[in-house]
Amino acid sequence: MNPVHSSYVVTQEWDVIGAHTSVIHGGIDLASMPPGTKPPIYAAKAGVVIVTGANPALEGNYLMIDHLDGYYTYYGHFDSINVKQGDKVTTSSILGIMGMTGIADGVHLHFEVRKGGQSSDFRINPRDVIKF
Repeated sequence: MNPVHSSYVVTQEWDVIGAHTSVIHGGIDLASMPPGTKPPIYAAKAGVVIVTGANPALEGNYLMIDHLDGYYTYYGHFDSINVKQGDKVTTSSILGIMGMTGIADGVHLHFEVRKGGQSSDFRINPRDVIKF
């Protein structure tokens, strides 16, 4: 499922050069509408939270979910995170609040899907599995 259940616009696709880097953007960015609003972010699929953290030099407040079927989802730029490592989540679980922590030009969600492994080497286009 789409992790954003409110109005949004896609501001960056997964396979283009990132706005603040010289590398391919490995996710899709979903910005809230109206701009600046901070809606809740939901789990795209049931699973277990395997990591939460903060990386001010990249995606700010982030987390990753293992969906226990070879797929992982990664979420970045949270204003706040409502879950912790080890929590079981469903598609009705609010993971946190959309924000602009880390390197961000505005409030949005950086969302990645990984197939076959946790590392960024396993990223696939989120549009291959979710309608945006």
